[in-house]
Formats: sequence, structure tokens, C-alpha cells
Amino acid sequence: MKLLLDTNAFLWALAEPQRLSATVAAALTEQHELLLSLVTPWELAIKITTGKLTLAGGALQFVTKHAARNGIRILPIRFEHLHALEHLPLHHRDPFDRMLVAQAIAEGCTLVTSDVRLRQYSLDVLW
Repeated sequence: MKLLLDTNAFLWALAEPQRLSATVAAALTEQHELLLSLVTPWELAIKITTGKLTLAGGALQFVTKHAARNGIRILPIRFEHLHALEHLPLHHRDPFDRMLVAQAIAEGCTLVTSDVRLRQYSLDVLW
């Protein structure tokens, strides 16, 4: 199974694993393909810039280091993701979350997220 980690799931897995559900914590120890969208360092960079988050070395270095250490593949944004994004209903307006949903749909991934609003979309969500 391919698991696309939402930004919150990625951060919590690294720094606050007790915030993960038991289902997600177990899934992360199994042999699944773990993916992290390029949207994640983009979102983290904005949070750093606005003072909502501090990460040693900045967003790019943080994500690169921890993705490599944990066998997580970075998922770039491709045209097929943009095509899926164009066809999503407006259940949710956050552009980062909408891109994650579009990528999960286009890639056939299960989205790992605590955001219950994303369950309104036609995709598999794990939490």
C-alpha cells in the first residue's frame, strides 16, 4: 500500500508519535511505501516565515533529512495532479490539503491525515 503523509502526520511521527492514532502508528511500522508531497516543505516554509513554526535548518533541510532517514519518497507535483485538483469539489479550501487529496487520488494512495474534513473526498483516508 502507498501511504501519502499529510504534513501533520509527518511532523507528529517524528516529534510527537503519541499524537498518532494506533492505526497510523502501526501502519508506519509495516512495509508500506511512504510518500511525502512536495507540498509539505512548501507549507512548512510558509509556517516558518509567518512565525508559526521553527525547524532547525529550515523546511527544506528538515524534510530532506527526515525523509531520507525514514525511507520516505518525496512526491513531486505533476500535471496529472493538477488535472485531479481541477476536478475536486470544493469541500475544503486549504490549497495544500486540496493538492494532497489530488495527489492521493492521482497516485492511488491512502492519505494519512487527522483532518476529518478530507474524508468528504472520494479517496482512502487512514487515521
